[in-house]
Amino acid sequence: MRGRLLITVLVLSLLAGFAGWWAIRDFRMAAACEQRSEAAWLRAEFGLDDAAIGRIAALQGEFEKECEVHCEAVRQAKLAMEAKPGPESKAGLEAALGRCERSRREHVLAIAGCMPPEKGKAYVALILPQVEALSHEGAPGVDGHHKAR
Repeated sequence: MRGRLLITVLVLSLLAGFAGWWAIRDFRMAAACEQRSEAAWLRAEFGLDDAAIGRIAALQGEFEKECEVHCEAVRQAKLAMEAKPGPESKAGLEAALGRCERSRREHVLAIAGCMPPEKGKAYVALILPQVEALSHEGAPGVDGHHKAR
C-alpha cells in the first residue's frame, strides 16, 4: 500500500513538473534556437518587427566588413610585436585593439538604437559584456557570439 502511494505521488509530481514546464516554455525562443537564426532570436527576445530586423541586418553587414579590417590590423600589430617587441610595436597593438573595441561598442549601441529604448537598454546589458570579452577573430553576430567559420 505504501509503495503504491509513493509511486503514485512520484508519477503525479513528474506529470505536474512536465505540465508546468510546458505551460511556461517560450516556443518562439525555442524555435529561434533550433533555427540558429539571429533574426528569429531578436524577434523572440526583443519583440522586434521586420523593419527593425532589416535595419539591424544592414548594420550587421556593414559592421562585418569593418570588423575584418580591424581584426586584420590587430593581427598585423601582433606580428609586428612578435617580430620587434618594444614600445612602438606595443603602442601600435594597443591602438589597433582600441579601434576594434570602440567599433564593437558603437555597433552594439547602434543596434540598440534600432529598438524601443527599454528593449535597447536590455540588449546592451545582455550583449555588450559578451562582445567585450571576445577575441579578435572576426565580427561577432548580433547575439554576441562569433559566427562559425
